[in-house]
Amino acid sequence: MNYIRLVGSLSLSLVVMTGCGNCQDDRTQTQNDDFFEPFSPGKFELEREPRLRAPERIDFGILEEGERRTMIAVVMNDGRADLDISAWRVTNDAFTLDFPAFVGDAQPRLLQPGETVELAVSYSASSAAGVRGALEIESNDPKKSVTTIDLIANLALPCLEVEPSLDFGLVPSEGSKTLPLTLTSCSELAETVVRLDRTGLPRSPYFSVLDSGASAEIVLQPGESHEVLVEFTPPSPGDYTDELTFISNVDRGTEHVIELSGEGAPYTCPRAVIEAVGPNGQRVVADPDAQYLGLPLDNLSFSSARSYSPGGESIERVEWSLVRRPTDSGTNLGQRSDSLENTLFLDLTGEYAVELNVWNSRGIQSCKPARLDLVATPDEDIHIQLVWDTPNDPEQLDSLGTDVDLHLLRSGGIWNSSPWDCFWQNLEPDWGRRGDGSDDPSLDIDDVDGWGPENINLNNPEPGLDYHVGVHYFSDQGYGTSYATVRLYLGGQLVDEQRRRRMTDQQFWHVLDVSWPSREVTIQNAGYPTFPEGVFR
Repeated sequence: MNYIRLVGSLSLSLVVMTGCGNCQDDRTQTQNDDFFEPFSPGKFELEREPRLRAPERIDFGILEEGERRTMIAVVMNDGRADLDISAWRVTNDAFTLDFPAFVGDAQPRLLQPGETVELAVSYSASSAAGVRGALEIESNDPKKSVTTIDLIANLALPCLEVEPSLDFGLVPSEGSKTLPLTLTSCSELAETVVRLDRTGLPRSPYFSVLDSGASAEIVLQPGESHEVLVEFTPPSPGDYTDELTFISNVDRGTEHVIELSGEGAPYTCPRAVIEAVGPNGQRVVADPDAQYLGLPLDNLSFSSARSYSPGGESIERVEWSLVRRPTDSGTNLGQRSDSLENTLFLDLTGEYAVELNVWNSRGIQSCKPARLDLVATPDEDIHIQLVWDTPNDPEQLDSLGTDVDLHLLRSGGIWNSSPWDCFWQNLEPDWGRRGDGSDDPSLDIDDVDGWGPENINLNNPEPGLDYHVGVHYFSDQGYGTSYATVRLYLGGQLVDEQRRRRMTDQQFWHVLDVSWPSREVTIQNAGYPTFPEGVFR
């Protein structure tokens, strides 16, 4: 008794119904195929084409004179576009075609992707002689415009069902994947013989038949199946095709050509990972992204040692880059861009970003760089930042340049004098409670060769006092005019910025005043040839 098998999750049935006066009862035979496997797309899944799937043969078996038998088969649109069927033709009037789900003489004309239709083919035996015919289905299937189903009765003929192609989909390069090629005898009465000859094996070394009996005959009894294992081993990324050819005894010798296809997946990109260590030992890992929250003047060290390649290849090259830094920042990475480790000095308040790319031993670059965003935020009550630009200095980040100084003067003090002016000659004066450093200002950097920055910080300012901010052009070193910028942060927030004040040698700029605890800011923007005299209230 014949049956139909289509690979996939579709449950297919072949129903045999008899109808005669003294015959055996009507019989029904059903085969369910519930085989599933992980799906990886191949070329077919990406092509928007219809594809008609039908049994190659319907075998009515042996019927006695006067006996009638109806076979129910399933036709499916196994493609990715609508299947238009223009004609259903039976070539021998001894067979009749009906569609159980359709009324009258209606015939299915359109099958959507995945849709199936049942067709009932009947034969009434007028004698015990063998009969052959065919059911031809004309459609818009681009691979086969006419699909033919052989119809036979009272003939003990071999019959073979086999998939016309094996698509391995995407397989890791230098990996492998094995698929079964299932050979099924669709004959009810005769043996089906298959011979896998070595001359028909794939020619390329990337497809191989693993079946131990590949050079011997495979004899299939009626309804029996046999799996031939085919392996695909792509050596590198790209598309691969080949053919597997074998002979069966169907129609006294039929050559079956199975199309083999697969794609070697692109090599896996290595993964860049940054490990950062702050001044107090705090660690942050960017895999591939992370954020570091720190303070101005933090020194950080970076390592690329955690970077890796999922394919097991070694990391052969790295590249660091500083892709973001605050306006007026002059900092750079401390080591060469191709060093396995690196450093960064957060010279100003603001946002920075460091990226790392890596390459493995195949020369493949990380698909995405690791990125570490760094935010330097002052944690003092008052933080003052000074930077300057000297146009006539061709290299402002070298060891030669102009000297501009930042000053913070407490009420009752005199500019450029201890103890109430915090500047390069009075780095950490004792203000507030005597001997208590928690309320003392500090000048963190005295930059004497151009650009800056210079920062002064003060925690716990004394209530009822004013704090005056000033800038003195100590020496132009022969480079002439400089343009100074001052930023004021209160509680870590930028509250005022005075940009690019033009200054000449020895000139003094009274920038602004801060009243405490009201935090009121008064902009002075007053210029003097040198330090103004007298006590400032």
